[in-house]
Amino acid sequence: MKKYFHILHFVWLQTVSGQISNAKIVYNVIPYDEEIKETLISSYFEDAKKDLQDVDILLLCHGNESFFFTEKKMDTPKSNFPLSLQLAGIKGRFYTNLSKKITLEERSAYGDEFVIRYEQSDLQWKLTNEKKQIGNYTCYKATSIYNVKNSKGEFTFPVIAWYAPDINLNFGPKNYNGLPGLIMELTERSTTFYFKSLKLRSLTEKEFKLIKKPDDARAISKKEFEDIGMDIGRNIYNRN
Repeated sequence: MKKYFHILHFVWLQTVSGQISNAKIVYNVIPYDEEIKETLISSYFEDAKKDLQDVDILLLCHGNESFFFTEKKMDTPKSNFPLSLQLAGIKGRFYTNLSKKITLEERSAYGDEFVIRYEQSDLQWKLTNEKKQIGNYTCYKATSIYNVKNSKGEFTFPVIAWYAPDINLNFGPKNYNGLPGLIMELTERSTTFYFKSLKLRSLTEKEFKLIKKPDDARAISKKEFEDIGMDIGRNIYNRN
């Protein structure tokens, strides 16, 4: 009996550690960006929303590292992949290292390639006792803010996360991480990412290789990236 108990205990430990070291999470997204909608013909906006159905939004986790990215499910002539991702607020691919407390975003912008560095300390989470059920998990609400600086000024928008303490993964969409459980739902401004599926210990060899730190020798801060955009905007304005 004692030997049987030790075997069961070992299996339980393996399951728990598997939650931390190897997982694949799939999210869906509900986009709504009034600013983008105002610049598009209504039909293009609706088409871009429909095209999001052909996009997988994935979070791969291994140990203290994760990789958040998107993939097309299929290649159709009518698909407008870049516009759909812009509508969903996903403009790059995100590598997170919890032990180093950083997230690195690889993004194409202004005709160049950038690596943008986010410090975990930039995220000031406020934990609450408010809870709700998402699937089979009890989730708790946490709030934060994010700041945006562009040619129109500086803006602050709310961030709301619902995390599941029973899923011992401290990751979430984009650069949002560091909560005491997996982020099952995240609302950033008016776009919501919500949990679709979770698979433990299921990463393929190809997926393991995707969780790779990008070359950050020329990484810049979010502020430096915003300043580049401001300078480009001013130069275009001065030429007109």
